[in-house]
Amino acid sequence: MLRPLIRLYLIVIVFVAASIVFIQLSFDRIFYERGAQAQRDSLTTYAFVLNDYLERHPGAQRTLALRELARHGNEGFRFVSMADARAQLSGAPLRDLDSGKIAISYDGKDYYMPLADGSVLYAHPAEAFDLDIRIYAYGVLAIATLLAVVLWTHHHWRDLRKLQAAARAFGAGDLSTRVQLSGRSNIDELSQQFNDMAARIEASIKQQREMMHGI
Repeated sequence: MLRPLIRLYLIVIVFVAASIVFIQLSFDRIFYERGAQAQRDSLTTYAFVLNDYLERHPGAQRTLALRELARHGNEGFRFVSMADARAQLSGAPLRDLDSGKIAISYDGKDYYMPLADGSVLYAHPAEAFDLDIRIYAYGVLAIATLLAVVLWTHHHWRDLRKLQAAARAFGAGDLSTRVQLSGRSNIDELSQQFNDMAARIEASIKQQREMMHGI
């Protein structure tokens, strides 16, 4: 039982891991419009206050003001030209930038806010370290998958053992042997076919014996 259990578990884990990778790599692009719009909506007030703050510091003062602002947060603010911003974007984020919207990278980690003077305010907020949390989460997922596989395999294997024992008993000469399984069993149909076959063989052998006795 151990070998097929390990094989089934590895197959399930591989497909689960492939699904996680696919989701992480593709869903950001597939559902970009919805996610980006939700992020822009949440940044509306923040962007208004930031724009107002920068407009009150024209010219060379703007860089100093941004530097002072950066000291109180972890957004990683800096000014970039429109050409540099366009070179770093593609697809839907680039179209958002060209239309004057806040452009958000596909992975949601980079923000580009076009300003009235033609420059772009770039932000890359520092991410909180959560590697340990992800390890715990994936560990729980792996354990839950293992428990599900063990539970299903145990139930399935128990019925297969009953069928195997019945086949051995029948092969040893106990022609009245039948498999008694629940109608909810995964191999109920197979057990019924075995019982039908055993009944036909038993009837055939009894008929042959009766013919031999008659002779």
